[in-house]
Parts: sequence; structure tokens; C-alpha cells
Amino acid sequence: HRMGHESAVLWAAHAVHHQSQDYNLSTALRQTSSGALLGWIFYVPMALAGVPPLVFGVVALIDLLYQFCVHTEQVGRLGWFDRWFCSPSNHRVHHAVNDAYLDKNYGGILIVWDRMFGTFKDEDAQEKCVYGTRGLLNS
Repeated sequence: HRMGHESAVLWAAHAVHHQSQDYNLSTALRQTSSGALLGWIFYVPMALAGVPPLVFGVVALIDLLYQFCVHTEQVGRLGWFDRWFCSPSNHRVHHAVNDAYLDKNYGGILIVWDRMFGTFKDEDAQEKCVYGTRGLLNS
């Protein structure tokens, strides 16, 4: 996911997910149609290590459902859950274009990785998230 933000080719495919100026469940449905062209590259090492195809399928479905649920402004802070998992609050920060929030909270299910790698940012009640992409489309 982080590569999808840092590589121009991958961002071209991922940007549609971030372009919405609204943040709701429909934002979760805005997915790239070209993900299959390059996305498989990231799964080859696991396949070569012997991860069964059924595991790929089950994990993909769990991830898709979980990711759908975090795209909402209707759920506030969740206490201890926010500390370890990608919660709606943590993911709102990820989608925000505010300077303080830019390039933060990449984790799709576990936010603990962002805490370890220095890319974590708490949602600040004083700074409301602004959604979309830099250089708005206005279309």
C-alpha cells in the first residue's frame, strides 16, 4: 500500500481511491481497475514460499471487508483498538491531504507497523481531515 503512494506508476492506479472529497463507504468502493496488472508482484514471494492459494483468497476477502468498514466518519475514536488496528479514525488520517496528515497511517489492518516505522499520526480533534487529492479535480 505504501508503494502505491510513493511510486508514480502505482499511484496512477491507486489515486482514484483517494480522489473523493467525501469520506464514506462509497470511497472504499473506488478501487483501481488495473491493480491486477502490477499487484501480483507483491504476492510472488509468498507464493514461492508455499502459501496455498486458498489462504490468498480468504485473506483477500477478509481484508476487503475490513477495509470497507473503516471508510466512515460515523465512528469516532475506539480507545485501545486505535492503538493496534487500522480504525476509522486512523484511516481518516490516511485519506486526509492536510499537511500534518499527509503520507501517514498506511496500515490496512494493523496500525502497529506505522507506529514502528514512524508513519503513524493520531487524528487531531482540532484539525479536521480534508479529503481528496492535492490539486483538486473539481469535476
